[in-house]
Amino acid sequence: MSTTRVEGPRGSMTIEAQRGAKITSLRGVDGTEWLTTEPRRRVELPGRYGFTEAEMCGWDECAPTIDAATLADGRELSDHGDVWDVPWQVLHQTDDEVVLEVVVDRLGFALRRRAAATSTGFVLEYEARATDERSLPWLWAAHPQFAAPDDLVVEVPGLERVRQVYPPDATGDDRPFAPIAAPITASAKYWAVAPALPPGAVLRRGEACLELRWSGEALRGLALWLDSGDVADHRCVAVEPATGRGDRVSDLTTPAEVALLEAGNPLSWRLELHL
Repeated sequence: MSTTRVEGPRGSMTIEAQRGAKITSLRGVDGTEWLTTEPRRRVELPGRYGFTEAEMCGWDECAPTIDAATLADGRELSDHGDVWDVPWQVLHQTDDEVVLEVVVDRLGFALRRRAAATSTGFVLEYEARATDERSLPWLWAAHPQFAAPDDLVVEVPGLERVRQVYPPDATGDDRPFAPIAAPITASAKYWAVAPALPPGAVLRRGEACLELRWSGEALRGLALWLDSGDVADHRCVAVEPATGRGDRVSDLTTPAEVALLEAGNPLSWRLELHL
């Protein structure tokens, strides 16, 4: 694996370029490791796997869908997208910055991510661009699997209501949102009720704090995933800003529901991680 490390005054970030640019470690200067870091298994490239068949740890990038989907023009999109388990190219690297890119020719897009240290943590800057004339409904979602020890609390200021979509028998009704407090005893997934897109989230573990902020016109929605250990090997929570408002991009049909990637019109957005 091609491993790169970004160092900053507030911590370090480790990235595996050959494994979908997976962030395998996000460690604060106080020593707190925020991500799950012990994979249940290691699957080798090349090869296509379902997402839950591979390493259930770290921070993956999901694009251009979350659930597997078939577009109206027949293009097939893989489980959790087509970039999380393929090599990315390192375009630029220094001690405090790395720029990576992946090009998926069969779907006609390229995705670039710049990870850089800042005075307060790290920033992730994204750009997606079309590589041919076909437009593509663009559902990107961050998939950070944050470790969930018993003292974890997740707050999402400004989020008032959510819709539960997992487990499969969830009713899908709207419900008030309350801060997530470990221990996580049941797996569940929620989407913020449209049109609300809160500006960020805060994770607390004792005295340690991680604040996420996101911005960009391409962003549409926010999902929250709670895993009690029945999918991953460890209890975890995922905070997932996204360019859509659902898990399967083929179900999202309007500009309000999903961003559209078109030739000559790249999409950009960013995440700030304050440690």
